Amino acid sequence: MSRFWQWTAIIAALVLLGGCLGRPQAGSPPAAPPNTVTREITLYFADMQAEKVTPERRQVQVEPDQALVPVIVQELINGPRVKGHFPTIPPGTRLLDWKLEKGLLTLNFSREIQVNHPGGTAGEAMTIYSLVTSLTELPEVREVQFLVEGEKNEAIWGHADTTRPFKRNPDMIDKP
Repeated sequence: MSRFWQWTAIIAALVLLGGCLGRPQAGSPPAAPPNTVTREITLYFADMQAEKVTPERRQVQVEPDQALVPVIVQELINGPRVKGHFPTIPPGTRLLDWKLEKGLLTLNFSREIQVNHPGGTAGEAMTIYSLVTSLTELPEVREVQFLVEGEKNEAIWGHADTTRPFKRNPDMIDKP
């Protein structure tokens, strides 16, 4: 075999081997992105009867100085992972922006939180207290105000007065 073909075969073998070594094996957990930390958050989803919100602990990867508010909201939008927990935020909902000032957290949602909502007083309460209870797990958040497309609405979902902020309500929390 000529030297040209020997070197061609060696280079081809190295390219193939290099491609195999750089990929994780199937079923292995994805590697955490560099410069991230694992944080535990507690999310609250609707119980089976839509009477109370029930806790679900989750590990999330975040940058060391990343704010948890948008992470918590996105995890609520993603929905529950535990059997017997039910989603509280309608599909297609996006958090447009948020502001935390003196314990008051203002969340500005896309209109999907209103137009895609299934309705009813129970569904409305589950959406409100899922968000409020999850976010008041953060020590700096005492109450939550809801906006839709930057506007306060008298009753976003048709029943509760959403022109005022909401505080954590222990009566709405399931104690497993």
